[in-house]
Amino acid sequence: MVTVSESSQIEEGYSGSNQAIDDSEVLLIVSDIVRDIAIGSSENFLVNDLVGFVKNLESQFRVVEAAGGFVLNEHGSLLVMKRRGVWDLPKGKIENGESVVQAAKREVEEECGVSNLIIKSEPYTTIHIYQEKGKSIIKKSHWFKMETDFKGDLIPQIEEEIQKVKWMKLPLESKILRNSFGSIRDVIHYFSCV
Repeated sequence: MVTVSESSQIEEGYSGSNQAIDDSEVLLIVSDIVRDIAIGSSENFLVNDLVGFVKNLESQFRVVEAAGGFVLNEHGSLLVMKRRGVWDLPKGKIENGESVVQAAKREVEEECGVSNLIIKSEPYTTIHIYQEKGKSIIKKSHWFKMETDFKGDLIPQIEEEIQKVKWMKLPLESKILRNSFGSIRDVIHYFSCV
């Protein structure tokens, strides 16, 4: 998987393994990496103009848009889930006619069984590129910080291969973050700092 973030959105002192190089070079590198990327590998890049970079990429790849949440309960614990053995945050594809906010709330509700969600931020967008059935896909995920007073049982959406859903105290243990995707680590870092 390749993750691209705008350099201005990453806080100073962030210790992620991101590469900062010229945007046009990133475009060429990303195109090459996507063709040869190994399952489970990860590359992270910072670009100066994320919007311009994405427009260039969109002309070369199929684009899928998704929305999800960085969800905190009344104790300040983060809603996390384990999908296919990897710690993740709830998100999914935006359906036709659905707003980004509607999709984000729906996905959290469907994947984790949580309701009473209140949006507390503007969206933070991540982009990652992956291979599916031999085709290169750009996935733009729009993330929202959400809060909930939900006290019921968490219910993993098994048909989406979600094995476990739980609340975890922040900051998350490094072993949890190590077993997650680069874009998820970026979302957690971003919303933990704002």
